Amino acid sequence: MQSLKKSSLYVLSINFIIFIFFPTLFLVKGGHNIASVGLCGIALIYFLISRLLNREELDSLPRAEKIWMLCLLFYSATFLLSFFWHAEKLRELEHIAKLCLFIPLLYLFERYQPHINWLLKGILFGAIIAGGVAIYDRFILNVYAAYSPRMLQIQAGDIAMSLGLFSFVIGLHSFSRQQYRQMLWAIIATLFGILGSVLSTARGGWIGLPLLLCFALFAYRQYLSKKILFFVSLFFVFLLAAVAFAPKTKLISRVTEAYTEAQQYFDAQAEQSTSIGARFALWKSALLMAKEKPLLGWGNAGAMEKRQVQQQEGVISEYAANFTHAHNQYLDNLSKYGLVGLVALLAIFSVPFCYFYRKRHAIKSEEKLVATLGMLHIISVMCYSLTQAFLNHNSGNIFYFLSVFIFYGCLKHSEKE
Repeated sequence: MQSLKKSSLYVLSINFIIFIFFPTLFLVKGGHNIASVGLCGIALIYFLISRLLNREELDSLPRAEKIWMLCLLFYSATFLLSFFWHAEKLRELEHIAKLCLFIPLLYLFERYQPHINWLLKGILFGAIIAGGVAIYDRFILNVYAAYSPRMLQIQAGDIAMSLGLFSFVIGLHSFSRQQYRQMLWAIIATLFGILGSVLSTARGGWIGLPLLLCFALFAYRQYLSKKILFFVSLFFVFLLAAVAFAPKTKLISRVTEAYTEAQQYFDAQAEQSTSIGARFALWKSALLMAKEKPLLGWGNAGAMEKRQVQQQEGVISEYAANFTHAHNQYLDNLSKYGLVGLVALLAIFSVPFCYFYRKRHAIKSEEKLVATLGMLHIISVMCYSLTQAFLNHNSGNIFYFLSVFIFYGCLKHSEKE
């Protein structure tokens, strides 16, 4: 009986924390830490009690999870190698500590799996909160970009877009199961999530939207007739038009601004003092760094020092030289940690993607749903990483890794059920 109560407490705590994870991302400053600390804390307590105090054998991990663990350790090792090779500051080890704290979740979810319904409700609620907070910031507080009082708007805008897309997939799943009430909530959540991204003015989250929508529709193509696809397309056209011409959304001005800034960079002026121009300059800077030190890169501090040297040599502007990263996760890892760092980065994307990909044709619709969410999550973060060092920030790091673990845990629940 006591063991049963302990199991129920574990499961209830896990499900509740997963439910609040997505909404708390936007409600308070540092909200991304709340669920991560709670969930990793439970996993660590379970690991220590089971292994050290009770001397229980932990459930052995399947081969796929062992590969994922090795992948995380390899990714962590790139920071450790850079720490010693480039004599970095102690704060570089912070990346390793965070990643290592996620690993006990594999053992926790092998014994206690989160329930899919809690995840779905958390995503829908989180997307609605994301849109509501964005509306409050722009129209009540009148700040320039939504979320900026609490969080870097680029990161928040990208995460809001992800929640909107997750909600869209949940809507497709609900339609396939004829769960029309949940489908209605999913449509509302999709609108709010995408609106939140638009109001953040973070253009990086908009780039992959057509690709990601097509991916979601392709995943559920067997349930969608040509008539349904037509109405879905019409829905998004009207949504885009409504958002574009609504006051204070800045959608048209931000797109026009991006086109103008790109033109200014590629003409004779090579303008680098704009958002787009600085990104082009930073990408050029990172590639030049990689050419000089291709294997292990320059390290974090070394890359910033090298940018200052490049500025003095006239390669990049003073404005671009003051950025701390390359505004591209792939090039940033390549310049700081070399080819080793780039391979490790690609591994943390490709390994979990392959795991979810293998589950995409599961017989149970819930498994297919979570597998699709997992794949969409990874592709979306890969898209965000083209114009932002998404994983360099604590919010992006936690959102990516914790979401992967949560999707993994929910898949385990569906399999064992």
